[in-house]
Amino acid sequence: MCYRSGQPMLLKGSPKGNVLRVVEGWALATDPHPDGTRTFLELRGRGQLLGETSALSGELRNADVTAVCRTLVQVVGHERFLAGLGCNDVLVGMLLDAQQLHKTANV
Repeated sequence: MCYRSGQPMLLKGSPKGNVLRVVEGWALATDPHPDGTRTFLELRGRGQLLGETSALSGELRNADVTAVCRTLVQVVGHERFLAGLGCNDVLVGMLLDAQQLHKTANV
C-alpha cells in the first residue's frame, strides 16, 4: 500500500487493526490534543513497524501517523502479526517495553 505526502496512515483512538511495515519513505507519529496542537513522538522509516503497540495490547491506537513523503508499506493483519510472534512472551514483553521507553523518551 502506498501513501502520499501528508496522508493519514493511522489515527489515534481508532480500533486495533493492521500492522504496517515501512518499506520506503517516512512516517511521522504525533499525539494530537483537543486544542488542535500536536506533540511530536517520532519518525519511523524503512523496516520499522506502525500500529504494533495496538496489535499487542488490544487497545485503541495511541497516536496519529502521517506519511511525510511518498511512503510504501507492507500491510500485515494484526492476527497474522500476533501469530507470527507465537507464544513468545519474552519477545512480546520486549516489544511492549520498547514502546514504553519510546513514550517516556518523547515526553
